Amino acid sequence: MKRIILSVLITAISVNISYASDFVSLIQKHNEKVFLNRLEKQKIELYFVNPVNKKHPVNKSINDVSKSLEALINNAESSIDIAAYGFAGQDKIINALKRAKARGVIIRGVVDDYGTSLYPDTEEIIKEFGFKTDVFVPIAQRRFDEKFTRSQSALMHNKFVIVDGKYIWTGSTNITDSCMTFNANNSVVIYSQDLAQIYEKEFSQMFEGNKFHVLKDVIPNKTDIQIKPDTKISVLFSPMDRAISKGVLPLINKSRKRIYISMFYLTNYWITDALINAHNRGVDIKIILDATLIKEPKAQIFKLREAGIPVKIENWNGKMHQKSAVFDEEYTIIASTNWTGASEYANDENMLIIKNKDIAKKQTKEFFRLWKSISDKFLYEVPNFTTKKLE
Repeated sequence: MKRIILSVLITAISVNISYASDFVSLIQKHNEKVFLNRLEKQKIELYFVNPVNKKHPVNKSINDVSKSLEALINNAESSIDIAAYGFAGQDKIINALKRAKARGVIIRGVVDDYGTSLYPDTEEIIKEFGFKTDVFVPIAQRRFDEKFTRSQSALMHNKFVIVDGKYIWTGSTNITDSCMTFNANNSVVIYSQDLAQIYEKEFSQMFEGNKFHVLKDVIPNKTDIQIKPDTKISVLFSPMDRAISKGVLPLINKSRKRIYISMFYLTNYWITDALINAHNRGVDIKIILDATLIKEPKAQIFKLREAGIPVKIENWNGKMHQKSAVFDEEYTIIASTNWTGASEYANDENMLIIKNKDIAKKQTKEFFRLWKSISDKFLYEVPNFTTKKLE
């Protein structure tokens, strides 16, 4: 009798768990449809990963950065093209890709060769989906290696996903547990066939043409793509578009009021000089940089501080991994692109310059939330830390 009662209880619990799982699945599907409907109306959404008070990365989907990507994959109908530095600790994303493949969605991708050792799930992705790794291209001109970067080879450092030829997910966020749950990051999701076609051309160079880094061709007609009446977007693909000299520097040089920068790595001398010139003409500039930059001989932290520009060094457990800036409350940079020589001359990167006051306002709000989370003493001091991985 006891065995029968126990068996009935186990069956009842199993049925309840199954119903609960189905209910959660229905809620997720509903939320994903709401997200996609809103995106198709708004055309652009900006999301963040919060690093404050985080103790460690988790293998979960806990914010809109990861949930938006999962929603795009779950609702993909024909194609998913991915350019990612690497994959690690995001099982929900990987499982969503496997389900998409099972229902007939064509999935293609490129990853960085170094990322296969840096991020443990990358090898599984290569085997499961036939992703390709980048071609080794040494940084040929020694003066670039000495003056601008210590990198010995170029990286495929993109973080973008194109879905069904009309959605783009991109930004500073690697598809890893550290980037999606632990480090300060941002990702933008855009509904635009015109913009998706531009990204497809860049992706095809790498995946179909096996052209990476300086071997790529320049893609024309990427400036001021109008995705809605109040929003224009320009795209720069490194290294061929020279994103720093042709994208970042002109924005700094024409700024007259405010520049707010959240950046993982800043070693470019041109940018430093341009920021100091802007500061001297009265532009309000504030910068948050990652603590790992302290160990970099070419870091521009102290030169910027000596010029009177407020620079805070984060002291979170995670990293400042954004590669963003807001200019005069109108233009916002969202990118995979650190402000370094390697990003200018060698790496595969993508940068969006978004002209939209709402996006600028949202990025500015996030900037100051992070700024306030860092003690003012780190305007003058540098935090103690042991080891943080570079990516």
